[in-house]
Amino acid sequence: MATKKKTSKRARLLAKARAGDAAAQGQLGWNLYSERPERKRQAVLWWRKGAHSGNARAQYFLGLSYSGGAVLRRDFRKARAWYERAAAQGHAPAEVMLGLACERGEGGRRDNRRAHGHYLRAAAAGDVHAMHKLGALCLAGRGVRKNVRRAFDWFRKAAERGNAHAALEALEIAEEHDLELDRRTAARWLQAAAREGHAPAQLRFGRMLYYGQGVSRSRRQALRWYARAARRGESGAWFNMGMMHKYGQGIARNRARARACFERAALLGHAQAAWEFADSHEGERGYRRAMRRTVRWLRKGAALENPEAHCMLGILYRNGSGVTQDFARAVRLYREAAAGGDARAMYLLGRCHVEGEGVARSPRLARRWFDRALAAYPDTSEEDARDVSVALDELRKRGG
Repeated sequence: MATKKKTSKRARLLAKARAGDAAAQGQLGWNLYSERPERKRQAVLWWRKGAHSGNARAQYFLGLSYSGGAVLRRDFRKARAWYERAAAQGHAPAEVMLGLACERGEGGRRDNRRAHGHYLRAAAAGDVHAMHKLGALCLAGRGVRKNVRRAFDWFRKAAERGNAHAALEALEIAEEHDLELDRRTAARWLQAAAREGHAPAQLRFGRMLYYGQGVSRSRRQALRWYARAARRGESGAWFNMGMMHKYGQGIARNRARARACFERAALLGHAQAAWEFADSHEGERGYRRAMRRTVRWLRKGAALENPEAHCMLGILYRNGSGVTQDFARAVRLYREAAAGGDARAMYLLGRCHVEGEGVARSPRLARRWFDRALAAYPDTSEEDARDVSVALDELRKRGG
C-alpha cells in the first residue's frame, strides 16, 4: 500500500515536471534519489532541468551532485556555481555549502571571511548548521577576530535548535571559561541528541546522570546510556562501564566484565583503560601478558600523538612495569604529554624535579610544573589537583 502511495506521488510529480513545472522537477529529483525504487541518474537529470529553469532547490541538489561525485564526476567549480545561483535566491542550505567551499578552497580560493558572510546569511534564515559553523569560526578566529563569548552564543543557538555537536561544544566552552549555562538546559540538549543516536551526547548525558548534574542522579540510567554509546564505538563509554563493573556502581561488581570493557576501550585508543586492563591482572598468572598488551596499546596511542598515552607510558618507564626502568625516557614522555596539555604529566614532571629522577633536582622548575598543572584545571582531576596542592605545600615547607 505504501509503495503504491509513493508511486502515485511520483506519477503526479512526473506529470507536473513534464509540463515544465520547475519546482516539481526539483521535488521529483529528490523523490527519485531518496525513495524506492531509487533512480539516482534520473534524479540528476530532473535536477538539471529544474536548475536551468531557475528552481533554487534543484540548483542546490545539482551542486551537491557535483560535490559528492557519486553520480556525476566531481567538479567543485560547477558545484560552487550552482550553489551561488541557489544562494542568490535566498536558499539557506546553499549559503552553507558556499561557506564550506570557501573554507576548504573548493572550486575557488580559500576565503574564511567570505565563508563567514555566507554562514551569517544562512543563520539569519534560521539554518542551524550555519549557526554551528559560525561558532567554530569565532572560536578559532578564522575570518573574524577570535571571540569565545560570541562562539558560545552561536553554539547555544544551534544547540537550542537540536544540533548535538553544538550542544557539546557549548558545554565545553562554558566549563572551560566559566560561562553561565543552566545544567538543566544542557541536560535537555544532550538528552535530545542522545535519543537521536549521537554517541558523544549519549556518553556525556550518561555522565550527567551518573553525577546528577542537571538531572536526577541515576547510575542505572547512566549505565544504559554508556552502553548505547559503547555500541557506537565510544571508547570513553566502554571505560566508564568498566569502572562501574569494577567498583559495583549501579550494578553488581563483576571483575571479568570490567576487564572486557577495559580491553574494548583500550583497543579503541583509551589510554587509561589500557592501564586499568593491566592493573586488573595484577598478582595473577596472566599479569605479564596483560602488561605487554598494555605497553603495545600505549605505544600505538603515543604514535598517534595521544597525550594521555604518552603520560601513561612514561609512568610505566618510571616504574619499570612491563618495560625496562628508564627515568630519562619517562621524563621525555611526560614532556610530550605536557606539551599536549596533559595536566597529570605536568604534575609528574614536577615530581621528577623534586626527586631528581631523570632530571636535575630543581625546586624552582618543580614549582613551575605544579603551577601549570593547577592552571590546567578542570582538565586536572580532583584527586590529581589535591596531589599538586600537597606537593606545593611540601615545597613551601622545604623553602623551595
